[in-house]
Amino acid sequence: MAIKPLKLKRYISEAEAAKLLSLLIGEEVSADEMAEYARLGIVPAYMQFAPKDSSTYPNCTFLIFDRDTWEEYKDHDRLRLVGADWLAVIPYPLNGSWIEDSEGGQWRVMVDRADGSVEDVAEDHFRRIYAPPEVCQAAQLMNDPNACPEWPAILHSHGQTWSYDDDGPSEPAYILSPFIEHREYIPIAKGEPRASGNEAPVNWQLSDRPTPKSYRLIISGMIELLTEARGCTQDEIAETLKERHPRWRISPSRVTKVFAEANKLAKEANNPAEA
Repeated sequence: MAIKPLKLKRYISEAEAAKLLSLLIGEEVSADEMAEYARLGIVPAYMQFAPKDSSTYPNCTFLIFDRDTWEEYKDHDRLRLVGADWLAVIPYPLNGSWIEDSEGGQWRVMVDRADGSVEDVAEDHFRRIYAPPEVCQAAQLMNDPNACPEWPAILHSHGQTWSYDDDGPSEPAYILSPFIEHREYIPIAKGEPRASGNEAPVNWQLSDRPTPKSYRLIISGMIELLTEARGCTQDEIAETLKERHPRWRISPSRVTKVFAEANKLAKEANNPAEA
């Protein structure tokens, strides 16, 4: 099989990904091995909504609910009517039923049935697909004799994107990798992609971009300064953010949850013996 036709596609099947990786590393990789690599985060994979029983699940996307909507309507018999149905590709694996996007939004992922009910996502609701650039990046790491990465070593970066701004261009939002918490040690392989990873070693550099951990510590520090300097509570800060920035579409409950996570991390950092 030729490499170039596969690399031109946005996504490829698991069998195609196994063949591409085999060609790039010079060793046979089966589809079953590819599935295990995806589960461990060695090669990023994505869940594409593709139910085996299309008559029971006639839609072409997952059904998702933001946290506030879910908490309000989760026991309602018309739950499916308040769900959003625009997300068809999600980073694999789905750890639990919740995913988080790059803007801080949290979403409950479900599937809706033809009879109007909803249910949790199961293996027969999706197929695993792969982004060729990420398969090539994994092959580079495997072929580099000087690289001994801890896996997972590559974050998902080719998933579905969208915009929260209806009035003009904005930075695209996307679903975070389920391995995002490993970002503290994940090396980023930089340089031009190559058809074969054994021509030269990958140029490894630790990214200098802020990590999720550092973001949360900064948030906690700013909360501390605001509450001490202005005498306001965290709930008041959350409400003020909603009033001042309605186009951010971030509810006060979501803000306070982020605050709680940031404060918990700061407490652990300040008192490691108690963590």
